[in-house]
Amino acid sequence: MENRMGRELIEGASVPENTTIVKARVNPAGFAGSLVQHTVRRKYAEADRIVVVSRKFTEGDGAFSGMQSDETGWSIVRPSPSCVKGGAGTLLESVTRFVPINFSSASSSGVTVKQFAAAIIKAGEENCQSCIQQLEMLLLNDALGVC
Repeated sequence: MENRMGRELIEGASVPENTTIVKARVNPAGFAGSLVQHTVRRKYAEADRIVVVSRKFTEGDGAFSGMQSDETGWSIVRPSPSCVKGGAGTLLESVTRFVPINFSSASSSGVTVKQFAAAIIKAGEENCQSCIQQLEMLLLNDALGVC
């Protein structure tokens, strides 16, 4: 989500240091409607792992007007069990609960609701791919000694 156009980082004295609040407009390729996503993430650094808890509220726009979704999730990043034996690696565990909601007074077809859910999933997949590319670049830069 960090590299999307229409992204607004919410900052201020009332936002704790370990918390990120973002509002972003998302236009997933291949869909008629767009999405406005409000995300709050909080990171906890522990001795042997990092835990990120998130909450995302998505509003549909255009063809998806009146549709919303609520997502809650967490991710844990920790050393791989192979690290105990002298190996290297990182383990990422992630769980997300996704609930689509339709508050529209106009009747929405089941097809539109499925497209709305598919658009949110596609936006999440695009974000995940972007994160993977950034992590691979960090790994490559580390291997090459690039700062």
